[in-house]
Amino acid sequence: MAFTDLPRMFDSVAGELIYKIEGLDASGYTDVRLIDVRSDRTLALKRFYRTATAEVNAAPAARSVIRFSPPAGPSGICPVPERTALIAAEADGERTPVRLFTAGRGLPPLPSVPTTLPPRRTLARGEYDELTLLVPDNCLVELTRRFGDGESFWEAFQLLPVTRTEPAAFVVHADEYEPDTVGLDLVIRSGDEPIRTFAYDFVSRPAGARRVAWRSRLGSIEHFTFPVEEELSQTVPATDGSASREALLAERTRTLTLRSGYEPREVIAALAEIVRSPDVWIATKAGYVRVVPEGGTHGLRGCTGPTQLEIRLRIPESCDL
Repeated sequence: MAFTDLPRMFDSVAGELIYKIEGLDASGYTDVRLIDVRSDRTLALKRFYRTATAEVNAAPAARSVIRFSPPAGPSGICPVPERTALIAAEADGERTPVRLFTAGRGLPPLPSVPTTLPPRRTLARGEYDELTLLVPDNCLVELTRRFGDGESFWEAFQLLPVTRTEPAAFVVHADEYEPDTVGLDLVIRSGDEPIRTFAYDFVSRPAGARRVAWRSRLGSIEHFTFPVEEELSQTVPATDGSASREALLAERTRTLTLRSGYEPREVIAALAEIVRSPDVWIATKAGYVRVVPEGGTHGLRGCTGPTQLEIRLRIPESCDL
């Protein structure tokens, strides 16, 4: 018995992840297990009867272990292994080499810094941003702080060798930089080769601005601040008097409607993913809180210039914005 074909390293769980096996016992049965290597836990088992060949799609099992959440730690490189699946297949005591599977669709070739938003961004005090790092070898982040007097300060962050086969995020927390910091310039390198450059300009936000984070189609977490809180509405279901107060409170909903400013097409296209993203959060006084997108409107079709986007988010009743 032998595994004759395996998925590739860094393949996406959005598609099929096929393991092919030949030389099975055609007179009996064979169990094929899919193992979460990080926990050594069996995620799925498939039994094949009286066949010499078999195929197993690992994508559903791999998707089951992937979890996303925005980072809330200090600025710097933060390993995020939970955003990927580390999988091996096993049959008749033989285990395949480990494969790392990603959550994104249409990822650029590695090494890469997948993102759907432009490289020049704004950041206000109290806000976080992050960059997803898919750089298997010798990842280095060079950061230059820009100050109001024209001076600058350079520092570098190295991804440790033990984490090179895992994804990481570079976290930027605006509150950690000096009050006279006006911006940051970042260069992401793989060894000596620059991969991407990014720039952050520190700004002030209008009252009522809301920062939203979401999981993009590339498997990155993107952040954007909507400058306008359009409406906060609350819905309480009608009752005939038989429902308890606890039941009514459990059914009560709040909907937050947010509107972007006029943004370039590429930004609106990235923001439009919020409506269909499986993971969306809003920044609150207590940190990021998971919310549910209920819909939105935007005007990309036939539009050649900047346009707006409006989204509606269902938020927990207890959420303190």
